[in-house]
Amino acid sequence: YVQVPYILGGAVVGYNLGSSPSLNNIKLTTNEVANIFDGQITQWSNLAIINTNGGISSTTGKALQALSTGNSPTDTIKVIFRSASSGTTYAFTDWLHASGGSTHAPSGNPMEGSGNAWQATNILGAANNAALATDINANPGSIGYIEYSYLLIPGNAAIQSASLQDRDGAWLQPSLTAIANAAAAAGRSITP
Repeated sequence: YVQVPYILGGAVVGYNLGSSPSLNNIKLTTNEVANIFDGQITQWSNLAIINTNGGISSTTGKALQALSTGNSPTDTIKVIFRSASSGTTYAFTDWLHASGGSTHAPSGNPMEGSGNAWQATNILGAANNAALATDINANPGSIGYIEYSYLLIPGNAAIQSASLQDRDGAWLQPSLTAIANAAAAAGRSITP
């Protein structure tokens, strides 16, 4: 047998904060993502997220702060995760673990199971990428990990993708080009 990779998907962090242009390109550190999934960050107006996005005086910071001061239900983060075994879950947990943001071991298993349970309490399980996209789209304030192509499907326009930092500290917005570049770099280490 020979392993021949022929298809690739990029796991991204998707979220739904409504239609405000100020909230269309949220930046999240790996620690913030891990803390959201572990229930330590429960509001979008959390000061750590505001500071990552330019601080209180920035346009994005003001928009995030307004979610709290306006008592918007969107401010409460709803964590959406895969409730079935998933390669997307593996990619997401591997990224979090490798980047030092999470102590959870990389796993493709449902992350609410024993040993790898997320600690967030405002959660919703979704069976697959399509269901996860539907749930993010339908729940303002939600966040989840999803295969990038599901953001491109008409009807999923409410889903935004967070910019994440690479190992050099540069902020990367998910795109087909970024995913292709990551695949080219990773492809060199695929074993026979």
